[in-house]
Amino acid sequence: DYGSIQSGVDEADSGDEVDVADDTYTESVSVETQRVRIDGEPGATIDTGNSSAIRLNASEAAVEGMNITGSGAAGVVVTDRAENATVLNNHFSERTTAVEVGGNGSEVLANRIIVDRMDPVLNLSGASDVVVAQNRLTPSAGSPTPASAGIALEESPGVLISHNTIAVGQNGSVSGNESAIRILD
Repeated sequence: DYGSIQSGVDEADSGDEVDVADDTYTESVSVETQRVRIDGEPGATIDTGNSSAIRLNASEAAVEGMNITGSGAAGVVVTDRAENATVLNNHFSERTTAVEVGGNGSEVLANRIIVDRMDPVLNLSGASDVVVAQNRLTPSAGSPTPASAGIALEESPGVLISHNTIAVGQNGSVSGNESAIRILD
């Protein structure tokens, strides 16, 4: 047991899982060790206000089952050092961007994203060989302006977008260099 998520992550060895109890945490978390997985119990919430909630900075790092709220930057940032990272089964709301991916070979799977002021919702610009599957991007009730794109891609080769529900985006749900991606229904 640790006083914060970051304390647990800091003590974790490669391959460890950090279980996050049902509570609200007001901290930013950075994963620097390979193959560390943050796993939220139902109700585990991180609210960071203006900063990113979780930064995955190591290969094969993962975050699963978290509620991620706040008015600031991306909920989860997968940096270019975090190849083959996984963002799975999280619930995002009130972020500028839900997930920003810079790590190649990463997966963004089965997340529930309530879109309110997010622009873009998923930013994959510069990442390659990313899988985006089974996510649900929906606007919040009374959202003042829709996002310009549900998924933004720019110089993102080998991206697979499969079986997502995308109900956001002024100019289409996917924007950017669409010739480099595959979209499956």
